[in-house]
Amino acid sequence: MKSIGYFFVVATSCIMHSCYYDNESELYPDSENCDTINITYNNYLVPLFQNHCNACHSNQNAAWLGGNIRLADYGQVKNAALNGSLVGSVSNSNGFSPMPTDYLLDNCAVLKIKKWVNEGMPEN
Repeated sequence: MKSIGYFFVVATSCIMHSCYYDNESELYPDSENCDTINITYNNYLVPLFQNHCNACHSNQNAAWLGGNIRLADYGQVKNAALNGSLVGSVSNSNGFSPMPTDYLLDNCAVLKIKKWVNEGMPEN
Protein backbone atom coordinates (compact mmCIF):
# COMPACT_ATOMS: atom_id res chain seq x y z
CA MET A 1 0.00 0.00 0.00
CA LYS A 2 2.90 2.34 0.75
CA SER A 3 4.33 1.83 -2.73
CA ILE A 4 1.02 2.85 -4.34
CA GLY A 5 0.93 6.00 -2.20
CA TYR A 6 4.55 6.77 -3.05
CA PHE A 7 3.85 6.23 -6.75
CA PHE A 8 0.81 8.53 -6.54
CA VAL A 9 2.85 11.30 -4.89
CA VAL A 10 5.68 11.02 -7.44
CA ALA A 11 3.29 10.89 -10.40
CA THR A 12 1.31 13.87 -9.13
CA SER A 13 4.50 15.81 -8.54
CA CYS A 14 5.75 15.07 -12.07
CA ILE A 15 2.46 16.10 -13.62
CA MET A 16 2.30 19.33 -11.65
CA HIS A 17 5.85 20.28 -12.59
CA SER A 18 5.28 19.49 -16.25
CA CYS A 19 2.45 22.01 -16.57
CA TYR A 20 3.78 25.13 -18.18
CA TYR A 21 2.08 28.41 -18.92
CA ASP A 22 3.73 31.18 -20.90
CA ASN A 23 2.59 34.69 -20.25
CA GLU A 24 4.12 36.86 -22.98
CA SER A 25 4.20 39.99 -20.82
CA GLU A 26 6.16 38.12 -18.15
CA LEU A 27 8.55 36.46 -20.59
CA TYR A 28 9.15 39.60 -22.66
CA PRO A 29 8.46 42.57 -20.38
CA ASP A 30 9.82 45.19 -22.77
CA SER A 31 7.67 43.90 -25.65
CA GLU A 32 4.63 45.74 -24.26
CA ASN A 33 6.38 49.11 -24.57
CA CYS A 34 8.14 48.32 -27.83
CA ASP A 35 7.15 50.64 -30.67
CA THR A 36 7.17 48.50 -33.80
CA ILE A 37 5.37 51.00 -36.03
CA ASN A 38 7.12 52.13 -39.22
CA ILE A 39 10.26 50.00 -38.88
CA THR A 40 12.34 50.44 -42.02
CA TYR A 41 15.89 49.67 -42.99
CA ASN A 42 16.97 53.31 -42.99
CA ASN A 43 15.21 54.48 -39.83
CA TYR A 44 16.00 51.53 -37.57
CA LEU A 45 18.30 48.86 -38.97
CA VAL A 46 21.08 51.12 -40.27
CA PRO A 47 21.75 52.68 -36.83
CA LEU A 48 21.37 49.29 -35.11
CA PHE A 49 23.88 47.63 -37.43
CA GLN A 50 26.30 50.54 -37.19
CA ASN A 51 26.28 50.23 -33.40
CA HIS A 52 26.22 46.46 -33.02
CA CYS A 53 27.10 44.59 -36.22
CA ASN A 54 29.32 46.42 -38.69
CA ALA A 55 32.50 46.17 -36.64
CA CYS A 56 32.59 42.54 -37.80
CA HIS A 57 30.12 42.44 -40.69
CA SER A 58 31.22 45.42 -42.76
CA ASN A 59 32.62 44.76 -46.21
CA GLN A 60 36.20 45.29 -44.97
CA ASN A 61 35.96 43.03 -41.89
CA ALA A 62 33.47 40.36 -42.92
CA ALA A 63 36.03 37.93 -44.31
CA TRP A 64 38.21 38.18 -41.19
CA LEU A 65 35.75 38.64 -38.34
CA GLY A 66 32.21 38.14 -39.59
CA GLY A 67 32.17 34.67 -41.09
CA ASN A 68 32.04 36.31 -44.52
CA ILE A 69 28.52 37.59 -43.74
CA ARG A 70 28.15 41.18 -44.84
CA LEU A 71 25.54 43.58 -43.45
CA ALA A 72 26.87 46.83 -44.86
CA ASP A 73 24.02 47.71 -47.23
CA TYR A 74 20.34 47.04 -47.82
CA GLY A 75 20.87 44.23 -50.35
CA GLN A 76 23.18 42.33 -48.02
CA VAL A 77 20.84 42.70 -45.03
CA LYS A 78 17.86 41.69 -47.16
CA ASN A 79 19.70 38.52 -48.29
CA ALA A 80 20.42 37.64 -44.65
CA ALA A 81 16.74 38.23 -43.84
CA LEU A 82 15.53 36.13 -46.77
CA ASN A 83 17.72 33.14 -45.92
CA GLY A 84 16.65 33.27 -42.26
CA SER A 85 20.08 33.91 -40.80
CA LEU A 86 19.32 37.45 -39.62
CA VAL A 87 16.32 36.57 -37.46
CA GLY A 88 17.80 33.21 -36.48
CA SER A 89 20.99 34.81 -35.20
CA VAL A 90 19.53 37.82 -33.37
CA SER A 91 16.82 35.71 -31.74
CA ASN A 92 19.37 33.08 -30.66
CA SER A 93 17.54 30.25 -32.46
CA ASN A 94 18.88 26.71 -32.60
CA GLY A 95 21.20 26.13 -35.54
CA PHE A 96 22.32 29.77 -35.76
CA SER A 97 25.28 31.55 -34.21
CA PRO A 98 23.90 34.00 -31.65
CA MET A 99 24.62 37.58 -32.65
CA PRO A 100 26.03 39.83 -31.41
CA THR A 101 28.50 37.41 -29.87
CA ASP A 102 29.26 39.31 -26.69
CA TYR A 103 25.65 39.90 -25.54
CA LEU A 104 22.07 39.45 -26.72
CA LEU A 105 19.98 42.21 -28.23
CA ASP A 106 17.06 43.21 -26.06
CA ASN A 107 13.65 41.75 -26.85
CA CYS A 108 12.40 45.00 -28.37
CA ALA A 109 15.25 45.08 -30.90
CA VAL A 110 14.54 41.47 -31.90
CA LEU A 111 10.82 42.22 -32.23
CA LYS A 112 11.59 45.19 -34.48
CA ILE A 113 13.84 43.10 -36.72
CA LYS A 114 11.19 40.37 -36.98
CA LYS A 115 8.52 42.97 -37.74
CA TRP A 116 10.72 44.48 -40.47
CA VAL A 117 11.18 41.06 -42.09
CA ASN A 118 7.50 40.14 -41.78
CA GLU A 119 6.42 43.44 -43.36
CA GLY A 120 8.47 42.85 -46.50
CA MET A 121 11.77 44.48 -45.49
CA PRO A 122 10.97 48.12 -46.37
CA GLU A 123 14.04 50.15 -47.24
CA ASN A 124 12.96 53.75 -46.58
